[in-house]
Amino acid sequence: MNHIYDEQDWSETVGDHALLRLSAARAASALAAAPQLMSHIRHQVAPSIVRASDGMPRAASKEPPASARVDPIDDADAVYAQLVDWLVSWCDTFAARPPAVARQVRSSRDGVVQGFRGSMDAATAAGLTRAVCVNLSVMEADILRHPHARVYFDDIAAIIHQASARYPQAPGPRRTVIPRACDACFEDAVGAHWGSSDLLDVVVRCQNCEKRYSPTDALRTLGWLGPETVVEPLGPGVWRWACATCRADGLGSQPAAEAIARGHRCEIAQ
Repeated sequence: MNHIYDEQDWSETVGDHALLRLSAARAASALAAAPQLMSHIRHQVAPSIVRASDGMPRAASKEPPASARVDPIDDADAVYAQLVDWLVSWCDTFAARPPAVARQVRSSRDGVVQGFRGSMDAATAAGLTRAVCVNLSVMEADILRHPHARVYFDDIAAIIHQASARYPQAPGPRRTVIPRACDACFEDAVGAHWGSSDLLDVVVRCQNCEKRYSPTDALRTLGWLGPETVVEPLGPGVWRWACATCRADGLGSQPAAEAIARGHRCEIAQ
């Protein structure tokens, strides 16, 4: 069953907190797509071949085989270098030791990361990229609390979007599936797909039943709103805490209500 919603302006729905969550989700989508993209780019390095009627590969012409294409090598190196730069930067910020994969790079004399170390096949390049992306994903919770989080999330999305535009894949990239249950079919198949580099150019849809979520419903379903709590006095010595996201609330003394509000985690924001 298809569910049709009128086009809505996400900018009228989301606040700064939700925008940060939205940018984090887009960056997570980009990191998930990066290994396959890297494999695709590296596969462009080899000169083109065609298959003869006997099924054996042949050079595309009778001329000697062309040398490996330089552009895909440079572009793959550029993407990898930028991902590694962010990984090392966050490790420094959080006083964490960079993982071994961050040292498996080619650097200039002044220490600037330039890309992969040595020649390698597409599978190896994809594996190294996956390792870097996994390490970045692990730090997402800490990054979300950093004042430069939005800059990072937007840059990661731009890195992968630009490379994807230069090296399109067929069929198009799969929609990111987020482990959230669809309220129509109850399958954990709700996903998000960005149509362009615009953060708000996003469609949230269930991959199982194709239900399309409106911005407000999508924000709640995917947890991009986050738990937003308030604490207010109701009378002498009585304070109320409330979560605007899941509508949970309670009463207590001011210290107790404030403590509960700080530690509250609602189900849809997990």
